[in-house]
Parts: sequence; structure tokens; C-alpha cells
Amino acid sequence: MFCSECGSKIPDNSRFCPECGAQLPELLSKAKSQNGQSADGDRVLTPEEKQKIKKRNIIILAALGAVFVVCIIVLIVSLSITPTVNLNKYVKVRFEGYNMNGYADYDFDFDKFVKDYGKKIGAKKLKNNPEEAPFAAMARDEYNRSAAEHFIKDNVYFFIDVVKRADPEGYAYNLSNGDVVILKCECRDKEVLEEYGYKFKFDPVTITVSGLEEPPEYDW
Repeated sequence: MFCSECGSKIPDNSRFCPECGAQLPELLSKAKSQNGQSADGDRVLTPEEKQKIKKRNIIILAALGAVFVVCIIVLIVSLSITPTVNLNKYVKVRFEGYNMNGYADYDFDFDKFVKDYGKKIGAKKLKNNPEEAPFAAMARDEYNRSAAEHFIKDNVYFFIDVVKRADPEGYAYNLSNGDVVILKCECRDKEVLEEYGYKFKFDPVTITVSGLEEPPEYDW
């Protein structure tokens, strides 16, 4: 055989050329293979090791597939859930007047509601009424606030009923300390769901009247 580098004749099975010292790739590869190494110097894997690697890769692929399926399910569920407006977060009952001549009313925290839903409801309203785009572009914050306030005023009706009176003989329409009232509401659920994609949630609030001062005494 002859050296591939210098062309000198060399003995068979030589790993190096005796003339130029060059390695002989074919014989070097054969020697490494006999020692359990590949031609590039890496160790040749046994069949058992190859099988273990194959099983590991299958497990990894199965895990990745499971994660992907879970993500798809979460996405589908999140898209199918209707956003809910919890009205209890924004309404509060207050009492005014004097004992035996008091009344109950409620306050709705529009500032908090606008902060939570102003942009979303404004965008929904603008989508349903594209002719309002010029006004919305000039004053977007005012547009969002107006949309959110009308969203509540046009679709939610709060009212207060007296559940129990501390003095059964008291005036029918006047409240006394110890009376029990309940705050309820009626909503245009169907219309709001169709127009805005929202639904309302409200749990009636039962409160005992307190804090009413005694009426002043007058000298006649």
C-alpha cells in the first residue's frame, strides 16, 4: 500500500507512514472501531444504550405533547368563560336621617368601576357604534368613562326593601335603628350578554340599620 500524503510504499496494516509520519485514516478508523470508538473518536453505543436513549426520547416527546394538550384545553376553557361583573364590589348601603325617621340609600363607586372596566366597555361600545370613533379619538378617557357609567345606569336597577322592623308599629316608610333592610338588584342580563359579552353577578346584601341619631328636641 502507498501513503496518501507522500506516495511512499509502506507495509500493510501500518498506522503511520515511515517516510513522512502521516496518519493513515482508513487503518486508524478501523483500529478505533475495534476499540469501541467511532471514526471521529466518539465511543460507539451498545444496543442497550441506544434502546435507553430511544425510550428517553419517547418519554420527553410524550411529556411535551401532554403539556401542549393542557395548554390547548386551558385556552379553550378561558375563551368559553363569559367575563363576569361582580356588582357587590362597587355598591354600598348608607343610612340618613334620624331614628324612627331615617331612610336607606346606596352609593355606587363609579370611579373604581371605570378603573376596572372603563377601557373594556369603551372598546365594546365603540365596536358596536363605529360612528362614534371621531369623538372617542379626541377624548378617549371621557368616552370610556361615559360608556362605563351608562353601562351600569342603563342595565342595572338597585332597590332596597325592609325585611324586619324593630318597632312593628313604626311608620311604614321611616327607618329606625335595629330595622333590617336588604339591597337587591335587577339586571338586563340577556341584553348585556348579547351587546357586551358580559354577565352580572350580585348577591343580595342584608344590613341592620344603625347609626341614626335621635331627633333633636325643640322648645315650642
